[in-house]
Amino acid sequence: MAWTNARFALGTVVLGSSLVVVAAACSSSGNPSANEAGDGGNSADTGSASNDDAGSTPLSDAACSPASVQSYAPRWTPPKPHTSSCTVAQIASYTACVASGESPTSAACAPWLGANALPANTDCRTCFTASSSTDSAWGPVVDTGALQQINVAGCMALVAGDTGGTGCAGQYEALQGCESAACATNCTNATSSALKACTTAADDTGCSSLLSAASCVNDAGAAEECFGPPGADFAQVLTAVGSVFCLETEDAGSTADAGSTDAGAVDSGGASDAGDGG
Repeated sequence: MAWTNARFALGTVVLGSSLVVVAAACSSSGNPSANEAGDGGNSADTGSASNDDAGSTPLSDAACSPASVQSYAPRWTPPKPHTSSCTVAQIASYTACVASGESPTSAACAPWLGANALPANTDCRTCFTASSSTDSAWGPVVDTGALQQINVAGCMALVAGDTGGTGCAGQYEALQGCESAACATNCTNATSSALKACTTAADDTGCSSLLSAASCVNDAGAAEECFGPPGADFAQVLTAVGSVFCLETEDAGSTADAGSTDAGAVDSGGASDAGDGG
């Protein structure tokens, strides 16, 4: 399944069903803005292939507008505990596969998918396997049904030791969930720019009450560890989050090497944007 990075917002990535659509706004700090945090995966123009670029047939962008979130109620889902399942090299290899579109026949994905998948990669691939949004705990990737997203909030919770969701991770997940409720279904396979516009509109309307609280990401040290380096691209964000969840303990501290795979520069929007609503 490919990924539709709709918004990086505070650090999560929305994944679509068949192509890499990366849309996210970025600040000079490299952290996605809370204003962009929550569009069901985030608002970050990551520079990866959009639905158009990947040759898919997107829905009419006219359909990509916020749905009512009147019935949306934030629900914290704790992260799965860390497991020592992947080496730095494996995480770099797997994120390269995801960023390339996840074709089992491609050189990047052959070690991971299809008949030629390497048995040595099984544990690492399992750690990255998407959790269902209805699961009691989430791993590094969450499947909402309409989209998938990188679980940046869960990453923040693990780093901060706040698996109860009482801190900034919980605030971010609440906003992200609201944006997802507003835009994930209506914007499935829409262009990245349309998805970003939808989440921005949701932040200004039905999700506005959650936006201010999510601005805590500006001061959350855990957020930086989960967003990747300033100017991080899609692969680097997935690398950062995947490392917190899956990296072998002895490889901890070497994650910078695994983020070198280029999936397109991410414009992940500074959390400071959250203070002004965009």
